[in-house]
Amino acid sequence: MVGNKIDDAGDVAFLREQVGDDLLAWVGRSSFVKAGERGQVLPITELEPDNTAALAAMRTAVDACPKDWQRYTSQAVEFHLRNAAAWASALPYAWAVISEVAADLRRVGGDFADHAVPPPGEAERGQLLRALASDAIRGGLERHFGVKLAFQNCHRVAAFTPSAVDGDTYHAFVSSRGQILNQSPELRDC
Repeated sequence: MVGNKIDDAGDVAFLREQVGDDLLAWVGRSSFVKAGERGQVLPITELEPDNTAALAAMRTAVDACPKDWQRYTSQAVEFHLRNAAAWASALPYAWAVISEVAADLRRVGGDFADHAVPPPGEAERGQLLRALASDAIRGGLERHFGVKLAFQNCHRVAAFTPSAVDGDTYHAFVSSRGQILNQSPELRDC
């Protein structure tokens, strides 16, 4: 166990009473961490010596643990599948569109497939925006489907093979010109 935000010896004594020898290390209040929380990135050499020692103890403990790579891989796959299922449940329209465009890419072949059918409503359009504007969700979807996704307002979703990302079709799709050509002439609604 690792204690966090320890102020004094009393905090350490309390943790020792609670967990005994399971207390591996503790991290005290840190001006280094506080600076980071405020957006100031300091060199790691500025971390307080006691907190540096705590990190070293944690790393030593982790490095000493046996590595079960088969279990790790299994857990990583399970985690990925749980995330994918959660996104499919939370964003069903976006999931359906991305599933369809990824399937089209595999079925048709080539480097590119797209979906340009307007969503049935604003809630569905919002799902596309949420799924594709978030680096975390988009990245997870790309890993799940094995594609590179691209998006043009307000609803055009494209899937590219990873090898196509350096190609002309991909660059044309994600360019400002491609975005403008996808817009209505009034540039206010797709």
